[in-house]
Amino acid sequence: MDFAVISKFMQKEEVLSKYKVNPKNGCWEWKGYITDKGYGTFSLKSKNIQAHRYFYEQFKGEIGIGLQIDHLCYNRKCVNPEHLEAVTPTENVRRMNEHLNRTHCPHGHPYSGDNLFYFFDWKRNCRFRVCRTCRRINMRKLRKEGRCPITKY
Repeated sequence: MDFAVISKFMQKEEVLSKYKVNPKNGCWEWKGYITDKGYGTFSLKSKNIQAHRYFYEQFKGEIGIGLQIDHLCYNRKCVNPEHLEAVTPTENVRRMNEHLNRTHCPHGHPYSGDNLFYFFDWKRNCRFRVCRTCRRINMRKLRKEGRCPITKY
């Protein structure tokens, strides 16, 4: 990884300490402050900077006027430039709707009937569809590891 392109305002050590690579999906997950919308942010010269936009600009170049940064991995904390793409607001909304209208979870279970569970995220003030089969598998795994506060599901 070439850190020569990192801005003179932020030291290499600071950048390295602000994200951690998730080996499961390759996301560089921001470990600094996370906004109520789920995006990483930091202050630079008394100005709040969105981490994903900063990383995009440092590694890929300037973001065009009127463009937004789309997270191809759907992980708002991700700052991996390979997972970010500059797109128009229309394209960003189209991709989001396409993602939200999926009929099956990433593991192939249907998002319907008894297998559909809605999770409300109070921090982001929105709800998410969750595959009940996958949630059950994950909860069992967490209980086995002693990391789950819920004892029954």
